[in-house]
Amino acid sequence: MMGERQGGGSALTCKQCLDLILDPLVVIDSDYNVVGLNSAAEEVFGDFKGGKCYEYIFGFNKPCWNYSGYFCPIKETIDGGDIDI
Repeated sequence: MMGERQGGGSALTCKQCLDLILDPLVVIDSDYNVVGLNSAAEEVFGDFKGGKCYEYIFGFNKPCWNYSGYFCPIKETIDGGDIDI
């Protein structure tokens, strides 16, 4: 049965797996939507209520690259560039 490991135990959920990572982790799709995050990210950025990465992480109302001094690794990746973080 799906969601069960051999031996009868339950499999970890995606959120539980992300929470095994101790550093803040935010999963973002190509439309800048936050589609997942771990508890460490919620500790840093606050409770997630849905929305775009630039809204959640920075409180901006438009993508980061519209603001002077902000680099957007998502845009660079979509545009086909290599990024060094």
